[in-house]
Amino acid sequence: MSAETEPKADEPPQAHSASAFSRVWRRSLPVLLNWFWTAPCSIILTLIIMIVGIAAHFSHGHWNQSLAAQGGAIRPLTIVTTVVWSPSIGMMINAALMMAIIGGLLERFLGSRIWLLSAVIALPMSLAGMWAFVALVKGISQSGLYPLFSGPLTGASLILTALLGTASAKMDRLWAWRTRIGALVVLGALLAFSSTAGALARLIAFLCGWIIGGFTIGWSNRGRSMLGIGDPVRRVIPLVITAATLGAVSSIWNFSSHGFLAFDRAAFSPELAIQQYMWAVCQQSGAPMSCVKEMYGNSLMLYAPLILASIPFVVQLVLAFGLFRGRRGAWVGTLLLQSVLAIIGVAQIMVFALTVNEAQGLDSDDFFIAPIPMSKLLISVAFPLAMLLLTAWNSSAFQVRIARRYWVDSAFVIAVSAAIGTLAALVIGVLIPDQFVPEADLLSLFEAYVVSYAPAGAQWLIDTPVYATTFLASISTVWIPTLVWIVIAVCLLKVFLAPVELQHDAHDELIGLLRQHGAGSLGWMLAWPGNSTWISPDQRAAVSYRQVSGVALTLTQCAAADENIPAVISQFARFASDAALTPALYSVHEEWAREAHRLGWSTVKVAEEAIIDLGDLAFKGKKFQDVRTAFNHAKREGIRAEWASYPSLSPQLKQQVDAICQAWADEKALPEMGFTLGGLREINDSDTRLLLALDEEERIHAVTSWMPVHSGGKVIGLTLDVMRRDDSGFRLAIDFLIGQAALLAQDEGLQFISLSGAPLAESGQCEESAELADSHFTFAPVLDVMGSVMEPVYGFRSLLAYKKKFQVRFVPLYLAIPDIANAPAVGLAIAHAYLPNMSAASAVGVAAKLVSRD
Repeated sequence: MSAETEPKADEPPQAHSASAFSRVWRRSLPVLLNWFWTAPCSIILTLIIMIVGIAAHFSHGHWNQSLAAQGGAIRPLTIVTTVVWSPSIGMMINAALMMAIIGGLLERFLGSRIWLLSAVIALPMSLAGMWAFVALVKGISQSGLYPLFSGPLTGASLILTALLGTASAKMDRLWAWRTRIGALVVLGALLAFSSTAGALARLIAFLCGWIIGGFTIGWSNRGRSMLGIGDPVRRVIPLVITAATLGAVSSIWNFSSHGFLAFDRAAFSPELAIQQYMWAVCQQSGAPMSCVKEMYGNSLMLYAPLILASIPFVVQLVLAFGLFRGRRGAWVGTLLLQSVLAIIGVAQIMVFALTVNEAQGLDSDDFFIAPIPMSKLLISVAFPLAMLLLTAWNSSAFQVRIARRYWVDSAFVIAVSAAIGTLAALVIGVLIPDQFVPEADLLSLFEAYVVSYAPAGAQWLIDTPVYATTFLASISTVWIPTLVWIVIAVCLLKVFLAPVELQHDAHDELIGLLRQHGAGSLGWMLAWPGNSTWISPDQRAAVSYRQVSGVALTLTQCAAADENIPAVISQFARFASDAALTPALYSVHEEWAREAHRLGWSTVKVAEEAIIDLGDLAFKGKKFQDVRTAFNHAKREGIRAEWASYPSLSPQLKQQVDAICQAWADEKALPEMGFTLGGLREINDSDTRLLLALDEEERIHAVTSWMPVHSGGKVIGLTLDVMRRDDSGFRLAIDFLIGQAALLAQDEGLQFISLSGAPLAESGQCEESAELADSHFTFAPVLDVMGSVMEPVYGFRSLLAYKKKFQVRFVPLYLAIPDIANAPAVGLAIAHAYLPNMSAASAVGVAAKLVSRD
């Protein structure tokens, strides 16, 4: 506890608590006053909502009910009073918090005048639109649309929804599109599956707010390109299917749903199957209807059909995810599933009509049937057909195909799971035949097991031979099929997560472009093995990238001429989007980051590269004392620097290099990072130079590798990659080799050498353009925290500090992504690229070192 907060010895605890509260209040008061000053309308409305809600709560009266607007009663005065109405004290607190926080943020974004204008216009328009719609449909089908005619609604939610629509007019093109599509789908789904007055009014309020924003702010959203965002169809269709799927699942579990699409659950709904199941179990009872009522009220067994009925929706959600990633297999699966649902809906309508005719005149104790209107059953056909046509019409958006081996592997797992499930279900059933109605045999068990895989609505169409009467019996006909369905969903998900095979044998073309144009100081990494290669359609640019978690992560900038940078970024972004990948330009220099920023992409500095300019370099003066000390010690010990390449080394020297690198890796309890950090595989290249520290006995004391930097068809510099020292060798060998590399490169007429980049570290000496320095998205503080946390493990900041002794010039390296929303996925992709094979033991080692750091 600090001296400021530590209580005095003679100060009572109550006084200390009061003083602490006073300090917190003094610090919070300026923040609250600033919020009130910048969002006065929201705060004033929040206070009114709280006053009315508290007064209604403590008065114990029902006077506040007259404040609420009603779906079925047109009362003009409630256009104003419904804003402050809340049905309970809990709902009042919720409304007040939403108005203060969300309303306040929207007011700060829009300004108080537009905020007030939108609220004042949109609220009466939304209520008037709702009342007009109710009046229109009331004469058509009052019973079918009954929920629209009753129930109060809160005006605060209407204002916030309208403000969101207005705010979308001030957003850039991408976020305006996301906000409008997302809001329309969510609000439309709420209306379709609940069909309440509030749901209808909120949808109208959002549309009104959108229109108001268009007139007050403008209709055209500018400020960025949509390049790299992906096909909008791949976002909209999965979003619609997901909203419909979640709404249908909610309808399955909530039998009181009366929305327009609530009875789309008929094709999946277990209601009819439950009723048939209960009747089969109770038909042997003397009072069958009493038996059914008792089972419905007391038996947990009735939840089993609900769970089984929900499982196909899990498969549809997985298929929607596949559509989001543009997978052709998901498109085919969605068409098949929606076709099956439509066929089941047609069959239900036909069978239901025949059943109703046969039931006429029979006593209720002799026949049991669900009272579902025929008009509602039609929805079970119309909605799947609509989804089928929408998906089929946009087939061109889903052309990303997965390699056949992933499908074969998943099919094998599914087949084995189904076989094991079938065997287990039959064994369990045969052992307890008396726990089924009627008593089960092998054939009836098999038939019941197969039928259980169909949606519950389809099960109603099939005469199930036996029904489980206990939980143990239900394992064979309910829970095992549920597990198999889950295996199917997981296998499909794994297929849709599989990388797309886009790699082409273009290594020679890549090397040619690298030699001709270069790709910055880190460009030769593009030639490393183990990466995918992209060549531009005009064959004038190329880059290597890793496909990780749906991200096309480049190793550095593309090999291309400077004048083609904008075109190359656009071409690579389109290539990635067509493959349903997020383009991410990693470790690119300022000119590439600037062009990406002009497209509206988000940029953040991820590393600082240390450059030694060779023009008039001379290791003289006090600032180079450490380098000269290394030179002098090397001379006394007979150490010399010698250029070589790994393929040209003698077997003896090659063995020494291997041993030094292996010993360095073995000493670390933590995994060696890869991706942009090379190793033995990367130095096995005739174009990559090795600078060896050799003594008179040809013993290697240290090894460094240097990648060529090309520009204009010639080598203009060298970039340091691997640096390893023999622990028992010359202590200053690395300092000696770096200094010698600079002098030798200077003698060759090269312009610079690069000591490579240090990720997640800041030197305080790196100059950035104002344009990029001000554009770092909010993920930058996270990178700074990661750098602090990972320092004890990998020493990025220590490495950066070490490079300063060579009086380097620091230049920034950037990450550029199309949108800040891609940051989490790209961050995971970068982590996986550097540590693709981290074992559990290595993860424990990392955690232990982090916990034990000073």
